[in-house]
Amino acid sequence: RGALERYERALALYRGLPDSERDQANCLYNSAAALGESGDWRGALERFDQALALYRRIPDSERDQADCLFNSGNALRKSDDWRGALERYERALALYRKLPGTERNQANCLYNSAAALGESGDWRGALERFDQALALYRRIPDSERDQANCLYNNGDALDDLGDWRGALERFDQALALYRKLPGTELNQANCLHGSGAALGKSGDWRGALERYERALALYRKLPGTERNQANCLYN
Repeated sequence: RGALERYERALALYRGLPDSERDQANCLYNSAAALGESGDWRGALERFDQALALYRRIPDSERDQADCLFNSGNALRKSDDWRGALERYERALALYRKLPGTERNQANCLYNSAAALGESGDWRGALERFDQALALYRRIPDSERDQANCLYNNGDALDDLGDWRGALERFDQALALYRKLPGTELNQANCLHGSGAALGKSGDWRGALERYERALALYRKLPGTERNQANCLYN
């Protein structure tokens, strides 16, 4: 709230000054980010769009335009407007692809568009985008967590499509990566739970039971996982 009020006051001053379009746009962008962090996604979307309109009048601002589009996509996704979010991610991706050094941004666009497709129920579309994001992340240093997230979400998509063998493979690949990363015990437990579900659906009850037991042991070490523990016991 304090940050937002300062950005508003700065913006009002900049609007009275010549050659301040970039400063105005930066104020709008940062106030949008502040609104998003406070959970006001509709307000954030409005500010990102205002910032984008200004950046488009400024030379060499393609990176800023792409950032506005990506973040407005996030705001739309938080508002459950998956079609609108997907359109923004696509436009951001097209801009990032013209800019050097934006491979991670491109991968993030693909990852988030995949998530939006999955949330809308388009698992085949999600699967394709997660694979594209994964291919990019594998070329980026220190992106093991992003790679693991792609693999885990691909496992979910394949499970929903009924490809339990494929789902199991992805969950296991994600688990192997998460184990190399500190602070990922919850992710590891989720992988074990997901692979247990895939094994159960494929008829391997003994294998499923073993995965659920391992997931339960991990969840029990983590606060706030009572529902996860109950799900393991139930399954």
